[in-house]
Amino acid sequence: MKKQVNLSSPKYSTEWLRAMKPSLRYGLSFRENLSLDRKTLGFSFRSNSYGLKGPDNVHSDTIICGTSYGLGIGVDEGANWYDLNNSLSDYFNISFPVGTQNHLNRLEDLYKGNHKNIIYIYHPNLWVTSLGFRDAEQAGMDVFSFKRWKTDWFSTFKLKLMHPIKMIVRLKRKNIRLIKLLKVFQVNTRYSYIDKSEYSKFISEEIDLLSNLFQKFDNVLILRVPIKEQLIPKEYTCSKLTELNNNYDELWEKFVKEVLKDNTPNINISDLTDKFDLSHYHPFDTHWNAKGNELFYELFNDENIRSTKFSKF
Repeated sequence: MKKQVNLSSPKYSTEWLRAMKPSLRYGLSFRENLSLDRKTLGFSFRSNSYGLKGPDNVHSDTIICGTSYGLGIGVDEGANWYDLNNSLSDYFNISFPVGTQNHLNRLEDLYKGNHKNIIYIYHPNLWVTSLGFRDAEQAGMDVFSFKRWKTDWFSTFKLKLMHPIKMIVRLKRKNIRLIKLLKVFQVNTRYSYIDKSEYSKFISEEIDLLSNLFQKFDNVLILRVPIKEQLIPKEYTCSKLTELNNNYDELWEKFVKEVLKDNTPNINISDLTDKFDLSHYHPFDTHWNAKGNELFYELFNDENIRSTKFSKF
């Protein structure tokens, strides 16, 4: 029987952390040339010689960048959206759930190509992810130390012991909801929420970093992808989910407005939020299942979505 993918479960979260190594420069990387079968994470997994996923062609015309959705996490090797696409067979994927400054650092250190194309997968967790890595950097600490992430046996045992209690508390506070449709889906009503007033300066700085990233390439394709919390049927929604989704939309609108303020003709942006539904996601994990990866692959190949400026494609 195939294991249920759920990287937030202590059963898999510790193994997920063990697959990575922290640094101040890149935030996080996978351990180089790592190969794991399904029993470790619930899906097969392989990293390349740079501690990233996919071909390690640093001379490629095309860069893929984003958080874990850009990585294609949650499905077996070969089922990731970019593996299904022959046009991306020689790309260089710098995606990782780290900060935008970390992406820029990795690009500067590793990329040897002509900066022709970048595909940026916009996911709402980019803001809180970047914030966490910025705070760690300002504290002069790697993210494992800053977040107090531990992978030793005792810490793992304690995490497994406390996990059911934490889940009960979060369910009681309605920060976690279990929604039964054709199957039960777990959603997080506080997932990647960021207070725009409290962090307005950080958000502006982050947009400047993103603009800096895009300015390095001749052609920019930005694809907004949804998270499960945006796809809950109306009859199952609640005030916390509404607040969360409003937060996502407001940050997206600000991002688009600022990125396009200089009327840059080389940037093409597509919002794919309404193309997905819950069937494209793992019930207890935030990532796409194989069906979701297949859909994104099809959407990427759609001429109405994909920028015609990407002549290589």
